[in-house]
Amino acid sequence: MSARFAVVLGIGLILAAFGAAVGLPRLWIEAVEEVPVPDLRPDLVVLPAGEFWMGSADDDSEARSDEKPRHRVRIPRPFALGRTEVTQGQWRAVMGGNPSFFQENGDDRPVERVTWYAAVAYLNRLSEREGLEPCYGVSGPGGDVSPGGAEPGSLGGFVVSGLQGDANEGGAEPGSAGGFSYARVEFRAGCTGYRLPTEAEWEYAARAGTTVQRIGELGDVAWWAETAGRTSHAVAGKVPNPWFLFDMLGNVAEWTHSEGAAYPSEAGVLVDTPQTSWSLASRSLRGCGWGDGLAFCRAASRAQAQASVRDHDLGFRPARSLEP
Repeated sequence: MSARFAVVLGIGLILAAFGAAVGLPRLWIEAVEEVPVPDLRPDLVVLPAGEFWMGSADDDSEARSDEKPRHRVRIPRPFALGRTEVTQGQWRAVMGGNPSFFQENGDDRPVERVTWYAAVAYLNRLSEREGLEPCYGVSGPGGDVSPGGAEPGSLGGFVVSGLQGDANEGGAEPGSAGGFSYARVEFRAGCTGYRLPTEAEWEYAARAGTTVQRIGELGDVAWWAETAGRTSHAVAGKVPNPWFLFDMLGNVAEWTHSEGAAYPSEAGVLVDTPQTSWSLASRSLRGCGWGDGLAFCRAASRAQAQASVRDHDLGFRPARSLEP
């Protein structure tokens, strides 16, 4: 050991002892712990192409009229779907802020109180962060359809609507609190980025190769009215379905890519593809929320809501198209 190194080491030990004795900040005598940053990238599961029966049969006593007619649907190519619903931590890491009602210990809880438009904005920005082509072209009132990654409030971007509260609550940047909307949205077929699952993809994933409405006991797989205690819960807290997808039923209901249209009445096999534009203002919701009862917690159960609606039992999960 050189004399110079010994002197430096000795001075360091003296300073450390002095710091411990007189109560100097701990960073003087030990490394500061890093603050954990929520994971940006959602965990996706690749699901196979296939066919399934979508909707409910006429003899299903739990079925409602909007689940009929039962019809055959082909998912023409594999796709990827989020293993869980998007969490509050994932939202904040990409968008800033947190629009959710249930924020206590919320990083692992699903994000909620986001409009359909807000989900689109998150997915576009996540795509850009990963160098992928955004799937949604968006515009403000009277604007041209712009690249999907326009910053909140920028020209050609989205407009803060502030439904059910200030869209900038909590000091978040404009739009990050989940209450904004677009005047126009178009889907770019063949995009490489993140998108919402179609309604058919969602039900296909929820059934996971089965024909049943619920896989396992509902209390084992879902946070619903009898188990949730009127609150959301951390994702992946229940048993996954056979395709290792969590919370397909329960916790929060989920936005889909599809408009809230009636099922087709024609016979034959319907080939599912994401629509590129929407003629209706409503969007399809799937999966029951933490406050829903038994009748709503089924694979075929569906609901509709205006794309600008926010609620504290409504979130989403991401999807991606894959190459054939």
